[in-house]
Order: sequence, then C-alpha cells, then structure tokens
Amino acid sequence: MPSFSILFCQNTKETHSVTKKPDFFDDLNLDIIINDITNGKKEYNLKPIFYNHLQDKETIIYRQEILKDIEREEIYECINSFSKSMQEIRKYKELSSRTSCKHQKERWLLNSADIYCSAVFNLKDSLLKQSPKSKGLKTFLDYLDRYLESENFKKLINRTNELNKKFNEILYCLHIKENKITIQRYEKEVDYAKEISSIFEKFTQKEYEEEYNVQFFQTEEINHVESSILKFAAKLHRETFEQLSDFFNHFKNFADKTIIKFEEEIQFYIAFLDYIKPLEEKNLNFCYPTVSKTDKNILSHNSFDIALAKKLYKENKNVVCNDFYFKDKERIFIITGPNQGGKTTFARAFGQIYYFSSLGLKVAGSKAILSIFDNIFTHFNKEEKMDSLQGGLYNELSKIHMIINQATSKSIIIMNEMFSSTSLEDALLLSKKILNCIAEKDILSVFVTFMDELTQLNEKIVSLTSMVDEQNITKRTYKILRKPPFSGSYALSLLEKYSLTYNSINNRIKKA
Repeated sequence: MPSFSILFCQNTKETHSVTKKPDFFDDLNLDIIINDITNGKKEYNLKPIFYNHLQDKETIIYRQEILKDIEREEIYECINSFSKSMQEIRKYKELSSRTSCKHQKERWLLNSADIYCSAVFNLKDSLLKQSPKSKGLKTFLDYLDRYLESENFKKLINRTNELNKKFNEILYCLHIKENKITIQRYEKEVDYAKEISSIFEKFTQKEYEEEYNVQFFQTEEINHVESSILKFAAKLHRETFEQLSDFFNHFKNFADKTIIKFEEEIQFYIAFLDYIKPLEEKNLNFCYPTVSKTDKNILSHNSFDIALAKKLYKENKNVVCNDFYFKDKERIFIITGPNQGGKTTFARAFGQIYYFSSLGLKVAGSKAILSIFDNIFTHFNKEEKMDSLQGGLYNELSKIHMIINQATSKSIIIMNEMFSSTSLEDALLLSKKILNCIAEKDILSVFVTFMDELTQLNEKIVSLTSMVDEQNITKRTYKILRKPPFSGSYALSLLEKYSLTYNSINNRIKKA
C-alpha cells in the first residue's frame, strides 16, 4: 500500500517542513493557543503540525471530513481507547529497554505485543461498526483490513497467543526457610493460600479497630531476590523461556509503522477537539469554513479571539462575538475607535480564523467563507529596545518594507498601531503610502489605527469602528461595526463628561 497519512491526501505536496514557531504566532496569540492545545499531548510532538498551514484545498477538506467523523462520540471514544492501549505499549517497551533482567525484558515485550494485537483488532471492529464517512478513515480501515490478513500479523498474533498460554500454565513451588529459598517444580502440592486467607479473614471484620494490614511497596522492575527466583524458574521451564527469547529476537519491532504513524497523527484532531469542547459547552460557536483558492468575497459570523475566550471562560465571563465580510473590491479593514475597545482583539481573531481554516480545523464562529492564503504577516507595535542601534521608526519601516516586498496577492497582512513613535503628520503620510502599496497588490488586510483619515483613502478600504454604550460613552461594548470613525466627536464628548474642555478648565481657574 502507498504511504498513508491521516493528515495529508495521497500525492499531495504538503509537508511538515516548518519546525519552528512562525513569526506571526506571538502577535496573534496563536502561541498561547497552540501551547494549550498540545500541553496534554507532549509525547506526540504535535507543534510542528500546527506550525505548517495548508495551501491545498483538497487537503483542507480532507482534514475537515476526518474531524467531522472524530467529532462523533463513538468514533472519538474508539480512537481514544486505541491511543490508551498504544500508550501502555510504549510504557512496557520503555520498561523493557530499561530493565537489566533479561527475562523481564522479554516478558514485557510479549505483554506489549498482546496489548497491540487486541488493540488493532478492536480498533478495526469499532471503526467498521461506526461507518466513518471521511476518505481518510475509510482508507485507513481498508489498510487495517489488509494488515490483519497479512502473514506477518497472523504470525505475530499466533506466537503471542501460544506463548501467553504456555506462561499461564507455568507453576512452581517456593520453599522459604530463614534466609534460604528453594525453587522446584509444582507436583500438585496443597495450595495453602485459601487456608491462610480464611484464617486472617477475621482481622478484616469491623469489631477489630486496630489495623493489621501491612503496606508492601511494589515497583515495576523486579528486585534482586525476584530476579534470582525468575532465573531458576526459567531453568525449570527452559523450553518456554527459550521460545520467549526467540519471540523477543524476531518481534522486537512488532508494531506496524503505518499504524504507529496513524496513532501519532490522529492526536492532532483529538487535541483540538479536547481544547474547544469547554468553549462549545459555553455555547460559543465553531464551524467548518468554506475555503476558496480565488474568491476574496469573505465573511465570518460570530467570530471571537479563542485565546481571550479561554481566559474569560476560566473567569466565568461572557465573550463578545463580531461579524466581518468583504465584498466586490473591498480588501482592507481600517479599525478605529477608543482605546481598550476590542480593536486589537478583533484583528487577532481575524488572523486566528484564517490560520485555523488553513489547518483544516473548525474556526471560531457560526459561519465562515474564507480564501486560501500563502502567508500571514503581522506588525504589532512594541516598545523600543534600549540596546537597538537604530531608532523605533527605522526598525518599524524596515519590517514593513520587508512585509510589503514578500507579500503576494494571496497573503494576509495584519498591523496594529503603526508609527506611534513619530509625529501624526509623518505617520499619516507613511501609512497612506503603505496602504496604497497593499491595495495595489490586492492583499487582504486589517489595520488598527488612531488615524481616522485613512478610512477615506481608496475604494478597497472598509471602515470599522469599536463601539461604546450610547447611554455611557465611557463603557466599551467590544462590538466592531462597519461604521465611519467617531472622529473628534467622541473625544469632545469625553472632555465634556469629565469637565476637561477649555471653557470648563478656564472657569475652574477663575473660581480658584
């Protein structure tokens, strides 16, 4: 069978080529989100999967269909059960590699093989009963069917069952006198275990208040006494233990590579579903976006910043959702409004939605139609570093120049509060030049700014405004609507509310 992946379609050119966190992750809080998603799955090294977004529509849909299948509780539990078995196998194999006792090393491998055979059988049967609809899980089921009929697997399960049966039949006697232990074959001697248990049973009755139970400390590795007993028991049952050694040598790497790969890759979906489940239970919407290679008429209903939603969820606070769309020639959102009004959160949510759509996962919102992008570029205003040899404006212009040069018509650009380190006149001039370049390249963009004048620059720009409560203008609603900027009226109303206009201050000075 050709190489199979539950993450990629066959013959796709998509790979896990990116192994480090993309530059825009910190600005969009994607680093926080991905850390939380992968936190409970560290053994699988999932982060590189999340670092590589897809540009192939077929692969995006391939993943969406698989995720829809795994969302079904029966399939989720089936895969989760299989993963627990594989985790137990890895534990036994790790113990087998660590122990110095030859017989224990070999027996742990036999235990692993036994768990593996049962787990693969159960996985196939359970998946078959649930009739998955996705191409990925159907293809994997076909693979499992052929694998279970293969000579290698039949040989593995037959030898495993034979050896288990022989070990279950092994009995021997221990004669313990003072510090000497004698091991000999079992010759149908009387088993005193039941008799001893009945004698000591009275000490478990309630009328005895004093506790007579003794705590024994058990470890996964046997001690030197147990190792010596096992060594002599192996001599008594030489043939069975020799067969165990032969099994160990022939089936040291018994697990199928494709099945191992499947169990590792499927955690990508499981981890994501585990992450969003508490949010969905709080009635926050996640949806499967419709994606397009060419259409830039995009929309999203009830979108939100996932990282912020998680934080608010823990604090038992409500999440404010927003809508957005581009139609016809619209390409650039200019977001203005009061500070702390949700502008940066909206910009982050925009980037998060686009990124998760490119992973083939659900996105925050009740409906989404999005374009496929080649890269995301961000520039969020940061404090100037004291050890930098260049000024803040120089560094900012250098980064933006790099972004404009590298971005294509399929890129996404998100910028937050540009040129705060220079004069308003210079900031306005530079921003206009940058926006004209971006408009000329036809790039989907989001700009958070204090410069209202930018909203009137060209026909590709859409003005969004962070709203305040009409009854109390100091109260933010965190709703971002398609409206012209407040301009000076908002600032004037604030000055009047707090008696900070020129006339108000002048009157107070006169009275003083």
